[in-house]
Amino acid sequence: MIRWLPAAFVVVSIVVACTSGGGAGADAKLPSVGDAPDATVKMVAGSENRALEPIFARFARDHKITLAVDYLGSIDISDELSKGRQTAYDLALPANALWLDRADARSPDHVVKYRTYFMRTPNILGVAKSKAVELGWDKQAPRFDDVRRAAEAGKLKFAVTSATQSNSGANVFFAALQAAKRSQNVLTAADLDDPAIQGEVKSFYQTVERSSGSSGYLLDLYLSSCDFIQGVFVYESVINDINARIAGNRGKGDVNQCEELRAVYPADAIGFSDSPLAFIKKNDDPNDKLETLYKQLAEYLLSDPIQKEILNSGRRPFKLGAGVTARDLTNKQAFRADLGFDLTSDFTALVFPEAPVVEKGLVLYQTRLRKPSANVWVLDESGSMGEAAGRNTRETRDQQLKRAIRTVLDQDEASRHLLQMTPDDLTIVVVFDSTIRYSRVVRGSSPAELKGVLDDLARLGPGGGTAIYQGVQTGMSELRKAGYTGRLPAVILMTDGQNTTGSAADLDRYLSQNEGANIPVFAIQFGEADPQQLNALATSTRGRVFLATNLVTAVKEARSYN
Repeated sequence: MIRWLPAAFVVVSIVVACTSGGGAGADAKLPSVGDAPDATVKMVAGSENRALEPIFARFARDHKITLAVDYLGSIDISDELSKGRQTAYDLALPANALWLDRADARSPDHVVKYRTYFMRTPNILGVAKSKAVELGWDKQAPRFDDVRRAAEAGKLKFAVTSATQSNSGANVFFAALQAAKRSQNVLTAADLDDPAIQGEVKSFYQTVERSSGSSGYLLDLYLSSCDFIQGVFVYESVINDINARIAGNRGKGDVNQCEELRAVYPADAIGFSDSPLAFIKKNDDPNDKLETLYKQLAEYLLSDPIQKEILNSGRRPFKLGAGVTARDLTNKQAFRADLGFDLTSDFTALVFPEAPVVEKGLVLYQTRLRKPSANVWVLDESGSMGEAAGRNTRETRDQQLKRAIRTVLDQDEASRHLLQMTPDDLTIVVVFDSTIRYSRVVRGSSPAELKGVLDDLARLGPGGGTAIYQGVQTGMSELRKAGYTGRLPAVILMTDGQNTTGSAADLDRYLSQNEGANIPVFAIQFGEADPQQLNALATSTRGRVFLATNLVTAVKEARSYN
């Protein structure tokens, strides 16, 4: 039986600006914090909550307020709230309360004051329907060992998100640790030191085919690559979203026709996203006039109409079974029983350990237990990189790029963001302008060797044209020569311009002859980079494009995908 803490009707203070009109329309998108006026309610949320924008937008309209939201990864949300009263946000909506606990443990101010739980979703395995039948998982729930054995036997290729950057990934990781413990007692620090537990979890992650920094990317990955990926560890709600997209794509000749995913609930403990809406109290005023507004927001989210709307969006409302039932499900594409969705059975819910044990576990994942990565950083040093990085900075694009790459290559800096390397990682750095100016391979996580790369980069300056495709091809070639068996490979391209030397056709020929399509290209777009060129490159390799408003943030995000 799953037990949930009751949602409290809590009160908070928020800085609010009334809008002159009616506010957001019923289905309006919420502006980002950077695009909104200064005096707004500022919320930071996990990307999985984008689907709730119409619900929040109606509340903002009805209460004549401006509500702005930034979507960040779980670690970034936690790190932001760790700033205490210096955080920019008034509200937080992470996927799980553990990220609030982590922030509160790291902040001297303890600004996370109130939480409202209004929905939840389990983190489960979505498997192509025929594959689930082939493996017998339509009749018997698999354990983590069963998933590992199926992957080792070549019967399943599955993807999962990063445990240190995504809540869904953390759910999978701690559920795998719990399964390896062979006990329902809460994980302890001593368990994390157990070689048998470590070995079992490491073996599981060695079978991962693709990793990512967000559940949303796994949705897109399956829809674009269902001939390659047959399963995804994601939220139940994302599996609902994937199947809805598949239904909408039927008969369209220009998109993949993918098989629907069956919802597979592991027999081991299952991690749940409890989606707490938290108030961030940044002042000591006991008479804050806007605490009523938060109470109204909490009551609104827990009202029967909104709870039923959440159910029909493919998410489990807090009141499921207590005021809202499966009979309220009018969306026939959500929670389909013929695809294994189960709203009535009792599952064993994962209980997360205390914050210090969570932190230790995340470091263990990042530095020892995850599947090693083989990352190729392809960096633009063309003449335009000498231009200003923006209107409000004296930094050049080249200086900002080097500061950003330090975030992942400097291991002290990387540890602040849980992006450290493992001793088995492979790092390749290629620098291009109109030719290849630099290339170096580093095996492992030696701080001295990685610092050597940073020192080399510091001696390079902008100049020449832009040979994007040659840079990517060189990176792919160096990766093949170095060997990446047993690692998750990726090319991360950073460019501010359009290609001026070489052609896409040359790179396409190389990729077709050297299995390059199995190595995703993640392109970080800034400056005058051509989105068409980058999107074509990313799409052909099952990668994605990151539009960088801040290079440091973009590099951290791209690194989290591998």
